Amino acid sequence: MSIQKRSSWTMLLLIVAVSTAGILATWWQDRDITRLIDNHALQSLQSIQHFAEDSKRRELELKSAILASNPGFVGYVSQAMSVGAETGGVVDAASIRDLLEARRDQYNFDVAAVLDPRGKTVVMLGEALRSQQDFSLTPLMAKVRASSQPAIDLLSEKGNLVLVSLSPMLRGDTIEALLLTGVAIDQKFVTPLAAAGRVDLALIGLNRVGNTVVFSTLGNEDNAAILEAVQAEPALAPAVPDATATNAVEPSRDFNIQLQAGKTRASITALFDSPSSGLLLSIVPVEQRIVSTGAIRTPMLIAGVGVLIILLGVWWLVQGRFVSPLSHLVDMSDRVLHGDIQVVARDTGSGDISKIAAAFNQALAGLRGYKEVIEKREKEKTR
Repeated sequence: MSIQKRSSWTMLLLIVAVSTAGILATWWQDRDITRLIDNHALQSLQSIQHFAEDSKRRELELKSAILASNPGFVGYVSQAMSVGAETGGVVDAASIRDLLEARRDQYNFDVAAVLDPRGKTVVMLGEALRSQQDFSLTPLMAKVRASSQPAIDLLSEKGNLVLVSLSPMLRGDTIEALLLTGVAIDQKFVTPLAAAGRVDLALIGLNRVGNTVVFSTLGNEDNAAILEAVQAEPALAPAVPDATATNAVEPSRDFNIQLQAGKTRASITALFDSPSSGLLLSIVPVEQRIVSTGAIRTPMLIAGVGVLIILLGVWWLVQGRFVSPLSHLVDMSDRVLHGDIQVVARDTGSGDISKIAAAFNQALAGLRGYKEVIEKREKEKTR
């Protein structure tokens, strides 16, 4: 194989190797950068979620504390409850209902209820928790009994998620009744979070009957995929205190999810420190992922084409300035070895190759002159 062919194959293999390495590096960097972008979007949403949950929790706690400690409200409810004791167990629920309805409208509660000291419902306003009339065995009631202080928790009831506060209404040291207030965690809570974090969100309600998509910014067509992905993931552990912070750190888990629009990255986070009641599923929009990937690949592709052009230019320069003249000299040498001393090497190339060509031509010129002298002597001898 000639030098020119060997050099061409060598350069071709070099270009293929560099191109393959570039493709692998581009794929690897694309994957890593895309994952970094996804993680940043999901982590940013978790920060926004924590802030929104803290604000919602504090607002509910403050409103409930104000109402539960209002002497007029507590006295009115206590009087209506005592009427029941005096009349053989029939509580004046109508009076409580009227007063509670007014306070519910005033404080914008989605759910408001008055419970007796044992936790049985006396009056319930709002449809979200209508089916639950006995709170005596709930963890929320256990917290209130243990501390005689208000407690807050997230409840999941028949496709509804409600953030509930349970406050004892005291007269002195006696619990006259319990005030239950709540706000629905639904589209109004999720939509601003999705807009702020620029991700898709899905609210998942958990209960014994089965998990439910309470609301999703993706629409109903991906509900089955969402529930399947949530069910496939291990259950989240309860929140644990962080030694470096004053608040609790909510557990979360990242994973891939296959939607109708394509595959993307998602993260599960417990809602209001209640992983057994509700989850928030954060999903990087497939369209956003495609745009991000394109933004990464385009400059890498341009850089790769640029490197390929440079390699081809180097190959052309090496071929024209070094390999081709050297291959020509090898061909001329081969012809001389076969007896053709009339050849003339092209004085091309540069540096040492040009000097070699000149020396080659000079040696051939001397050889031709020596041959002519010998032939001339032979002719003279034959005369």
